[in-house]
Amino acid sequence: MNIQEEFEMLVASGELPIESINPRNQAINRIQVINASAWTFGFTNCLRVQAEEIFISLIKLDEDFLSNLGVYVAAFKIASETIDNHLGVLLIKKDRLIRTDEFGETISSGWNSYIDNYYKTKIEPIINTIIESMSDEDFNAFETTRMKFAFWSAVNKDKIMQALYKNMNVYIELNREEYQGAALDLTGVEYENKIASMINKDTSWTAELTKVSGDQGADLLLTKGPIKIVIQTKYHKSAIGNSAVQEAYAAQKFYNSDLSIVVSNSGFTKSAEELSQSTGVKLMTDSQLLDFLK
Repeated sequence: MNIQEEFEMLVASGELPIESINPRNQAINRIQVINASAWTFGFTNCLRVQAEEIFISLIKLDEDFLSNLGVYVAAFKIASETIDNHLGVLLIKKDRLIRTDEFGETISSGWNSYIDNYYKTKIEPIINTIIESMSDEDFNAFETTRMKFAFWSAVNKDKIMQALYKNMNVYIELNREEYQGAALDLTGVEYENKIASMINKDTSWTAELTKVSGDQGADLLLTKGPIKIVIQTKYHKSAIGNSAVQEAYAAQKFYNSDLSIVVSNSGFTKSAEELSQSTGVKLMTDSQLLDFLK
């Protein structure tokens, strides 16, 4: 079903009253004029950020809601410049704080708590300052008033907060590729968490972190049915040498796994590559690992 067919179905069903089409469409256009439609994503049921899906979801909202929403997304667009400056740190934190437990369940409470505090301390004050500095003419441009907007914000506070968290999560992920491979300062544990998060998110394998001590050379244990792989991760500025290969090989024997892999951001020495040939230990970058597991 294309956008026109879905639109016509909404009208025919009565979900979208004919008399409300024009004011709702005008409210959406005002949001699009300021190029801030992406920040309405959290208020929609879209699975992907596509203009057509966003439009259909937004036109289902009443015109009063849409008018006041326009004020908020305009302010949030300006505040998003701060998120741009913090993207590298946010990506590292997200990868470190989202983990998989021993039952394969994704635990995101740490990240949810972090992003909640980040919004309240870094973003919300900026948004409040922007809105407070807006003139009556600015509110009128969105077919609302300062008083109407204040009432709307109070009534819809929970919905707004949920939508903004969704917006920030989507925005961070959409910009992940920009920072993929960037020279970010991760600790060894953060790099392990990053790799585990990528595997659990983008492949059908389950990745679990081993204990920090007594891991016998394995940082991650990967399982898929009866198949088991041990992963040794190395986040360094220089090429990785023989010791990592030896540790991974020992871990394969200890965990009785089918394969062992050393994953690094910085490449490997010639001697490490030669040793990997004789031991069967695979040497990969994180992107090569994901391709291998898919």
